[in-house]
Amino acid sequence: MNIKYLEAKNGERTFSIDSIMFHSLYSPDKEAHRFTENLEFPVSPKIIILIEPGYSYCYKYLKQKFPDSKIGIIRLIDNFSDSKSEWDFIINKEPIDDYLFKHFSEDEIIDTLLFTWNSASTIFKDNISEIYNNWKAAIKTSRTLLITRQYFEKKWVINACNFFKYMNKTATIHKINLPVVITASGPSLKNQIPFIKQNKEKFFLAALSSSVSVLLKNEIKPDLIFTTDGGFWAGKHLNKIDENIVLACSQESYIPKKLLKKNPVLPLTYTDGVTKDFYSILNIKAQTAQRNPTVSGTALEFIKGIAGKEIYFFGLDMNNTRGFSHTQPNYFETESSSFDNRIKSKETRIIRNSFSSSQLELYKRWFEQLTDTDNIFRVIDNPLNKLGKIRDIKTMNINHAEKITNFFNTDICTADIQKLYNHIKSIWNSEAWKKQIFPADFVAINHSNDEAARKKFINQLEEKNKNLQDKIRKILSNE
Repeated sequence: MNIKYLEAKNGERTFSIDSIMFHSLYSPDKEAHRFTENLEFPVSPKIIILIEPGYSYCYKYLKQKFPDSKIGIIRLIDNFSDSKSEWDFIINKEPIDDYLFKHFSEDEIIDTLLFTWNSASTIFKDNISEIYNNWKAAIKTSRTLLITRQYFEKKWVINACNFFKYMNKTATIHKINLPVVITASGPSLKNQIPFIKQNKEKFFLAALSSSVSVLLKNEIKPDLIFTTDGGFWAGKHLNKIDENIVLACSQESYIPKKLLKKNPVLPLTYTDGVTKDFYSILNIKAQTAQRNPTVSGTALEFIKGIAGKEIYFFGLDMNNTRGFSHTQPNYFETESSSFDNRIKSKETRIIRNSFSSSQLELYKRWFEQLTDTDNIFRVIDNPLNKLGKIRDIKTMNINHAEKITNFFNTDICTADIQKLYNHIKSIWNSEAWKKQIFPADFVAINHSNDEAARKKFINQLEEKNKNLQDKIRKILSNE
């Protein structure tokens, strides 16, 4: 194998291939065929990734053996960059776990084969070790996300049924030609409250639901509240809001029925999931939003689409701190404090917040990967981290005229609930429905090689689906 080692300007070692000796000198095609024949997997993979295969000899044999799989490569040598036309996808400089989560679903990631071309395993031993570790981390995270999704998917459908049954008023929003402030509930929000209160009329104030209690405590009324969480406890943040405040939420969000009846709703919809068609079926207009691990990400992407000026985050700490993880008052603290006692004290509970959190790291990574950030700022006195290209500033520019007060148009909403019920009934026994609502069970069925175990998983899924159907029937039907 004829490999030259070159020293780059930054001191990193780069590689130059003088010839096709990265492959067999005599029969590279047969070499690729033998390599593919030795690959085994108990379940047909959805994704196959080959680490630096050089030229594309392997592709046709991989496609013959796994015709339904998406087949891609991790490119480590620039010399082979022209050999790319046949691959379904190519990962160049990006970590494999980041690429997978950006382009594939959790159930696809779990069914991934990762292999290394023989020559690459010799040259890139250290790189390959890191790639495999990142891949394993992606598989582990995907399993966790599937279990989480299965827990919430049922809740999202139930929430959507209640959403359309009780929603009384819808709102649409105009283009905002003022700076926009988005408030999160990180501890740094506390120091910004006086500024917000004094300059409230000079910007549009969008509050994430967890920051609402802080604003109301300080007699600050947000123009818009974002809430996307599907859990029952998320609605506790909204208990004391004024009936004129607009709620920006998806049909999957948990919103207390009393708020759906009295508050205008700015309907958001994602482009995936079984509930995405409910709006069109009911002829209700909704604005597209991006599904995101954190409401702050969903809010930012939505605001970017309607804001004509700068966007400022307050309280977006994204860091574990010694002390309260949220500015007080906060529902999380109120709820948790009710369980404090001499054995499990408040101090013990709070100190845990200083430890690392995989969930927080996931949120933080999303912000770090943003590229279009020229007009996005984080207002914070003493940042303990960086959020990628988002710039940190001490205070925001407020040299703007006072705002108009009417950003919204509202309309009465009347949904044909029987029509929605008929639609759900027509799909709730389909494979697509079951795969979406019960993703972890569906993966378990497909991965089971034992027929008795497979039947058991199928029966469990059917029983869960029947229970869900009964709940939907109770909400939407007069049966």
